[in-house]
Amino acid sequence: MLKTFDIYYDISPLYLEALDKHLRACATDKEINLNICSPGGDIYAGIAIAEKLRACGKRVNARVWGYAASAAFTIACACDFVEASPLTHFMVHSAYGWGGDVDEGCKHANESQLALIHRKNAEYTEKELAEDRWFTASEAQAFGLVDRIVEFEGDAEALRAAAYGFSKFRNIGGDTMKAEEMKKEEVIEEKAEDLTPETVDEKVEEQVEENDDVKSDDLLEQVIERIEELTARVAALEEKREAECEPNDEKKAKLAARLASISRPVARVVATEEEKSAQSAAKDLERFKAVYGTSFDRFIRG
Repeated sequence: MLKTFDIYYDISPLYLEALDKHLRACATDKEINLNICSPGGDIYAGIAIAEKLRACGKRVNARVWGYAASAAFTIACACDFVEASPLTHFMVHSAYGWGGDVDEGCKHANESQLALIHRKNAEYTEKELAEDRWFTASEAQAFGLVDRIVEFEGDAEALRAAAYGFSKFRNIGGDTMKAEEMKKEEVIEEKAEDLTPETVDEKVEEQVEENDDVKSDDLLEQVIERIEELTARVAALEEKREAECEPNDEKKAKLAARLASISRPVARVVATEEEKSAQSAAKDLERFKAVYGTSFDRFIRG
């Protein structure tokens, strides 16, 4: 039984070293088998793997579990015989950079992708590659990629890889339709006889804009409600502060009474002290006169 090489999860250059070891181990075999279940990854790593498979001089058989998307689709195109289950999906699209931009390197990668895809379908164009395209197993068979559709025995690792990768794509809809295409189908069902492809696109855009407007209006309403709530709380706090800082008439009367009760003893103390000071000064004057006698009068007159 041939040993199988597994391509699961994200595709990276790490697979190249592992594939080299596998090919050396299978040097005397006329065929090699692959298991593929991957959302794709590094497109140049995918192209390099595909080229190694084509150059190995052996018949390459691939069994696709769950899905083969992006760079994994390119690898499948390099295989001589591809099997898939009825539930398997495939996806191909243009290469893009980390920021989603298509730079010069991506354009060259797309040329290599097309060359590999043309091994299975010579009519596929660069314009078609620019859009994400999903296939069921039967559609991939009609496309020329899948050679046979079969029921596989379960492979736990392949199933985990499929569950991991499907979450990476937002355009998966029922069967092979992307989200926008599903919306178009809904619009067409409503009034198909009056619609053209152009009006369907316009209707879809209107629905998207309406949804965005509704979300924006809901958010604005929430912001306004929050501002009103905070304004009311600030006003309440201001009233409380004023009530605590400014005494009412009753408080003012009590404070005035307390001040008066404090002022009267203070006034008596001051008056008493002044009276004592005057009496003391008079006594001092009498003593001075007694000591100096008539000289005191001359001293006063100068």
